[in-house]
Amino acid sequence: MSQDYSAGFISGSEHLYRYEIKQVLLLLDQGLTQKQIREKALRENLFRQKSHQANVVLLRKVFKRVDQWDKRLREFVQKGTSADVNAILLYAYLKCYRFLREFAYEVVVYLHEQGQRRVTRSDIVDFFERKEEQSPKIRNFTPETKQKMRQVMLKAYVEAECLIPGDTDWEIRPIPISEELKAYVREHPEHRMLAEISLTGGW
Repeated sequence: MSQDYSAGFISGSEHLYRYEIKQVLLLLDQGLTQKQIREKALRENLFRQKSHQANVVLLRKVFKRVDQWDKRLREFVQKGTSADVNAILLYAYLKCYRFLREFAYEVVVYLHEQGQRRVTRSDIVDFFERKEEQSPKIRNFTPETKQKMRQVMLKAYVEAECLIPGDTDWEIRPIPISEELKAYVREHPEHRMLAEISLTGGW
């Protein structure tokens, strides 16, 4: 997956957009097009944003997430278990941002595979230092931007209940996706990342 690094996810403190995505999926099921949903959301301020521009930006990000899924994954988001929804929402988020995806694999998945059960502040610092060595773009981000990236990134994992915050570190907790979702991923290996980031066993 060729994708440049971006800190765009810190704009508006981006998160999993659980409510917004479910509203968009509901409207799609009612037969509305993305254009019609956009017009309705802007006209009625469905997502309670403070400005027209904030609505425009939010809708663009929500549609980008929804476009990561096929019809069946959209159904899981609407009707699946809370764990299934968490895993699929996190999956879409990671697909949109290379930096978040690499944190998942290089820190969370890696530590879990090594039998470690906590992400420490040192793990996060080491990850940022590696990325700075690999990418002039990340190296040139301001300290304030990097701090915001840490905050928003960790917030997404906490919201997905994959990381549980403690006083000084974060407990790694597998997302217990359903057997039905596991079976679907096995049949559709293009979604393998979803299984891998859920940390729920071999595939």
